[in-house]
Amino acid sequence: RATQDARAALRYFVANADQFGIDTSQIYIFGSSAGNITAAAVTFMSQQDFDTKLPGIENSLGSLYTASNNLRNDFHIKALLTVTGFGMVSKSFINSNNVVPVFFMVRANDPVLPYGHEPAFKCRNYFLLYGASEIKNVIKSYNMPYTLYTESGNMHKVGYSNDFIVGAMSSFIKRLWAGDYRFQEYADYANKMDAKTL
Repeated sequence: RATQDARAALRYFVANADQFGIDTSQIYIFGSSAGNITAAAVTFMSQQDFDTKLPGIENSLGSLYTASNNLRNDFHIKALLTVTGFGMVSKSFINSNNVVPVFFMVRANDPVLPYGHEPAFKCRNYFLLYGASEIKNVIKSYNMPYTLYTESGNMHKVGYSNDFIVGAMSSFIKRLWAGDYRFQEYADYANKMDAKTL
């Protein structure tokens, strides 16, 4: 439902772009915690992906592309920005047709969302998720830029200040605007890798 609602909102804003002064070529989507799971699903998952993972879901909840409103406007996400963990149930959702730059800001030992490939909440009774360290490799395999901030500690909340988070995201977007496409990784505040894409 969250993915349907987010897609409906994006269709609404694209349909009313002139009224709201929206440049539809510059749509960035942001999510934190559960919100980044939704944002990633909006960016990378199709109706077919949902139907494969949850057979019959379209019959139960309606289409990903028409639920919540009847607008048919298409949209293209320029980049995905996430904070406080990351999670996707499959790496195969990302392909050459939908891959976009991604900004990650996570804890290395987040107890809720994995850094690598683990169950949610580190509980074997929950579904497996791919975290930031796994997904950034997929993004890189398509030669798409990414920035990954990995903070030490085991909280499900990053310790960076709001000003730092906004500044880091703004720098990421400005680099995209400038065509300065990079693979960047930070451990806490220290730069571990900063290389131009191939």
